[in-house]
Amino acid sequence: MHRLVVSCIVAVLLVCMTLTVSASEMSSKAVAKVLAVMSGQWYDSDGNLVLDISGIEINGCSVISGFDFAGSNAFGQGKFRIAEKQGYRDIDLAWKIGDTQQDRIVLDRTLTLHKDSTKAEHYESVGGVYLGMSQKQLISMYGMPSKIYTSQKTKLLCGVNMDSWCYLEDGWLVTFDGDVIDRIVIFYGGTRKFDRTGFNCQNSIERYAEVYGAKESNNMYIGHGEYLNFDEYPRSILFSIYGY
Repeated sequence: MHRLVVSCIVAVLLVCMTLTVSASEMSSKAVAKVLAVMSGQWYDSDGNLVLDISGIEINGCSVISGFDFAGSNAFGQGKFRIAEKQGYRDIDLAWKIGDTQQDRIVLDRTLTLHKDSTKAEHYESVGGVYLGMSQKQLISMYGMPSKIYTSQKTKLLCGVNMDSWCYLEDGWLVTFDGDVIDRIVIFYGGTRKFDRTGFNCQNSIERYAEVYGAKESNNMYIGHGEYLNFDEYPRSILFSIYGY
């Protein structure tokens, strides 16, 4: 009787494990939809072609399956299993696709790629630093930061729950998506200003909306896939690619 109970428990566990694995795998239709959104050639910050996505192929290799998807077709992440000559390989991709200058794919959580360009296009910038700029380019302009903060410290400073590079002497910090900048924060009393307008934390939200031609709100879309967030205003202003 004891053996029978144990056998039943093991059988149930095996079924549960099988269901868990199956539940994380996406349908071929869902995989094809995501690949269609990401279709095209994607380059790193040095202009090297890294990903060529066409149909249900990545770099000429057939995509066998997709799993562990989160988010949506336009803004999400997941794993794709491709068939190479040496065998199967899983590729981790995160994507933000909105037909804007900030479209990107992050490969294996470290390398950020932009479409059909050797340099990320941008609308606004801060001291020459723009959203989509690579870590390497930032270092060449400003050197290493005076402080590298944990997500907890960054959240206390400006409400952003991400690790950050902080340039204390000028009163600004950045965060990264893979190896490129996805957020820039300027602080009240610092020397950093937005390059197009010369605005900083001393200008009113109403004035920002007027000059950028945007609807007045705490999360203001200024076009081109770029947002200004005033949740921590006037202590700081967040410039990012995220509409939340």
